[in-house]
Amino acid sequence: MFFYALGLSLGGFSFLLFLRVFFVWFSSGNIPTINAFAAFSSFIASVQFTLFAMWFDMEANKHLRPGDPDA
Repeated sequence: MFFYALGLSLGGFSFLLFLRVFFVWFSSGNIPTINAFAAFSSFIASVQFTLFAMWFDMEANKHLRPGDPDA
């Protein structure tokens, strides 16, 4: 649950950062490098945290799969 919450919160944060990047781009005509880097980094981290959460869920619920020889 921790990784899902972290992935969701970072996903919302990256959405806000992307909105800021697009707003600055449309208003001034250039994209500040550090803002774009922060937006992409937080997006990648949110995707990784969400994938880790799904992986941990699959490992924790491995015994629920029918026909699994490892159960």
